[in-house]
Amino acid sequence: MSRKAPSVEDELFEGKFAYSFSPDELIDIFNTDREKGLPSEEAVNRLEKYGENELPKVKTSFWKIYIAPISNWLINIYLIAALAIFLIALSLGPQDVGAVLPLVVPWFVVIGANVVVAVVQQFRGQKKLEALQQLMADDIPALRDGKQITVMTRDLVPGDVILLRQGERVPADCLIIDSADLALDESSLTGESVPVEKNVAPEGLDGELSIQETTNMVFLGSYVAQGTAKVIVIFTGIRTVIGELSRELEEITTGEIPIRKKVNVLAKYLGTAVGILLAISVSFRILSLFVFPPPGVQAKGGMIEWVDLAPVLINGLTVALAIMPINIVLLVTIVLITGVLAMAKEKVIIRDLSAVETLGRVSVVCSDKTGTMTENKMTVKRIWDGDGNLYGITGSGLNIEGVIFKIEDRATVDLPRDASLQKPVGSFPKSLEFLLINSLLNNDAKISDGKLIGTPTEGAIKILFHKSKLQESEILKNYNMIAEFPFDSNVKRMSKMFNGTHTDIVFCKGASEVILPRCSQISRENNEEKFTEQEKEKILAHINEFAQIGFRVLSLAHKSIKELPNDMKESRHEIESNMTFDGFVCIVDPPRPGVYEAIKETQSAGIQVTMITGDSPVTASSIARELNIIEEGSDQMSVEGYQVKSLTDEGFFKTRVFARVSPEDKQVIVARYQKRDKVVAMTGDGVNDALALSLSDAGIAMGIAGTDVAKQASDIIITDDSFTSIRTGIREGRNLFQKIRMMCYFYVCINLMEAAILFGMSFIPNFFGFLTFQLQWLYVSAHTFPGFALVFDKSTSNIMQEKPRDTQEIIDRKLFKIMVFHAALMAIGVAFIYIITFTGIYPVFPGNNVGLVSTEWPLAQQKARTMAIVTIVFVESFMVLAIRRINMSIIQSNKGEDFSLRTYIFIGMVIFGTVGLIYTPIVQLAVIHIGIVFEFMWLTWLDWVLIIIACLPSVVGIELYKWTKRSKGITF
Repeated sequence: MSRKAPSVEDELFEGKFAYSFSPDELIDIFNTDREKGLPSEEAVNRLEKYGENELPKVKTSFWKIYIAPISNWLINIYLIAALAIFLIALSLGPQDVGAVLPLVVPWFVVIGANVVVAVVQQFRGQKKLEALQQLMADDIPALRDGKQITVMTRDLVPGDVILLRQGERVPADCLIIDSADLALDESSLTGESVPVEKNVAPEGLDGELSIQETTNMVFLGSYVAQGTAKVIVIFTGIRTVIGELSRELEEITTGEIPIRKKVNVLAKYLGTAVGILLAISVSFRILSLFVFPPPGVQAKGGMIEWVDLAPVLINGLTVALAIMPINIVLLVTIVLITGVLAMAKEKVIIRDLSAVETLGRVSVVCSDKTGTMTENKMTVKRIWDGDGNLYGITGSGLNIEGVIFKIEDRATVDLPRDASLQKPVGSFPKSLEFLLINSLLNNDAKISDGKLIGTPTEGAIKILFHKSKLQESEILKNYNMIAEFPFDSNVKRMSKMFNGTHTDIVFCKGASEVILPRCSQISRENNEEKFTEQEKEKILAHINEFAQIGFRVLSLAHKSIKELPNDMKESRHEIESNMTFDGFVCIVDPPRPGVYEAIKETQSAGIQVTMITGDSPVTASSIARELNIIEEGSDQMSVEGYQVKSLTDEGFFKTRVFARVSPEDKQVIVARYQKRDKVVAMTGDGVNDALALSLSDAGIAMGIAGTDVAKQASDIIITDDSFTSIRTGIREGRNLFQKIRMMCYFYVCINLMEAAILFGMSFIPNFFGFLTFQLQWLYVSAHTFPGFALVFDKSTSNIMQEKPRDTQEIIDRKLFKIMVFHAALMAIGVAFIYIITFTGIYPVFPGNNVGLVSTEWPLAQQKARTMAIVTIVFVESFMVLAIRRINMSIIQSNKGEDFSLRTYIFIGMVIFGTVGLIYTPIVQLAVIHIGIVFEFMWLTWLDWVLIIIACLPSVVGIELYKWTKRSKGITF
């Protein structure tokens, strides 16, 4: 991230970059002293001016928390309608209030449940910035009034001079004024796995630089990997690099989750349509009171009062509510929650319910390399010794378990697939033994309880020694250190000198281009030989071969010294000359086990995997090729972050690796994918990933290596940091999205069918097609349990063979067509059976009078109602079997892996519940006393035959429709 002086300090910096100044210039600008620091009084004044060195806490509006959840079309429709029914009944008297309570209570319960869920979701936004607070160290050594004191980091101000030591966290953005062997771990900021060397820039730095290139500054959130430094504080709190990130995060709202947004849009259209039909229906009913007055109105001389209008309004609103998919909001939430629970078992933690659905539609996975695709553990994977032998080393990171074994000359990052079966080297050649002893003695890294103090490179080399199984205690007993030359970035090497058993000896390691010219001999198995220029060139070619595929190569050498010089410091050049070359080691941050297979399976599902990293293009491209992110022989590209904005669309969409990226680059990458309607998942673990995680459609943080900032900014956390879990999440997400689509299909389809029937009946004057509680029974049974059958259905077996849906709507054009056709077939069946029974074409049999509950209505109408309700229950239940695997036939989808006993249990509950209610008149009689009237008639076997016949069009017809589409290769 390029860092320009903020406006509050324009007068000081004159619009220049902070790193462009020399230490002396900044000391003058901030009116401080490199040896004495700031006066305490001035520090207090500046604290008042600039504020505490803390990141601001997110503030959330009370109204946003409590009002936003109910600003939803579907919720509002039910809330208004339920309140209207209650108020209308209230206006009629207490007896009517009691009658409508069973109608409105269910609406209020569902509304309340959805509001609670929505409120909980709003609070998650507050957590994103809390983790940033943890990046602030508690206290730091600083110079005040000419004394070294301990200052709380929140009290640091611009101009403070502070001291940094190995292992400490940097508390602010600072310029280096003095340093010794300084290297910073900036992986949480940049994604770069190798510590960055930092030093004083006496004249400042020129140009617009990224964090990685700003070698004269240290930044809040990074760690001192090695060395010490004296720095001057430039930016604190919100003005730091991380402060800018926190401000941008604060501006990002969590927004409405995509699936609910789509359901809300769907509800808006349905609500509008039902509202129009309701207005027309009620208007017609009221008009019919004047044109075709019922007996009650006629008795009053045609005078229409409120008591006559109120039942019409209540009946109209009840019908409207009955055909609206009130269950859909709650069931969508249940689907998402069941997905969360299932994913948790697979080590995928969902922080935001919307991420379940979004993950199922992902078409691009933008993954950070370090710590996600690789282990973020520098590991020695190759050794080349003086005899020309190449060795492979198993194991990774700080785990000392592993073996050293000979391999063929394979210049690849990955070891052979059978590496774990290789036999370790029994006895080491002399050159390899010297190299291993060098890796122990010439090393400042310390490893304790699995934790590293020092640089990852030094740690990797020390772990190499432990894998050799040489006895550390015996070696330390034979070698006593007498002098050392620390690593210096100018000479690119380090050495330590020891009293050996027979002679003094110096061990040296460093950059190969520096070590090779300083060697005049080379170790062989039993002696040392002259190191010729031709042989040096040959070895250098090997080194370059490994470097070009992403390895970091260090060469090691030793030298026996017969007589120690008087002045060690002045004799460094002489001591480190004419050495014996022992070999070189190849270090890499290796791919995680199983990542190759996981990426391959993800790609087979039609999902593009893109690597985004702060590492060099060479290292990133090497890993990408090993993982098949860049396919061999393809024109896929690897580019650097600064090129992202200038890439053409063609070049951008061919790119599979983005290296040396800044946080702004990541945002541009995500935005360019989203501009093409791609659904983007961003994986990451560092602070630098937080904003991109928030901006992506599905932000995925790593649970083990991930920083708290990344976790709080993400939607999903992978607890084992494995791509296998990401693949599992995608598979589960796809299944859940398909469930939600089919659930919406189910409810919209049955509501279309019922709307056609019920609103059609409302245009018949003084005609009541169904009783209120018959419709309520439909709501309780056929509108609920079949929906549960879809919610709790098992996963589709071939879901990962489908291509991503990108930003496709829940109900697209193809699905809408089959849904309307399905609704029409069901409506025809229900209308057919109602009409022929009501008109007497199909008669009332003597057997229908068994257990008759009421004679208030004509028997033909009672039978018509009963048979129509049963037909609706059947066609809606059979619909579940037809659409649960909509791209399969009903036979295929209900056998083998796709058979689900739970589906039949839920459908059975609806069917047997309805049949049980019909054939138990005593139950119907019992509930009449509390105002619930069903009036279902007893049905004969012939009635059931006719019901089955009425159901056939919707079953057979829809299967034929699906078959014709499958034969043309069309899927829904």
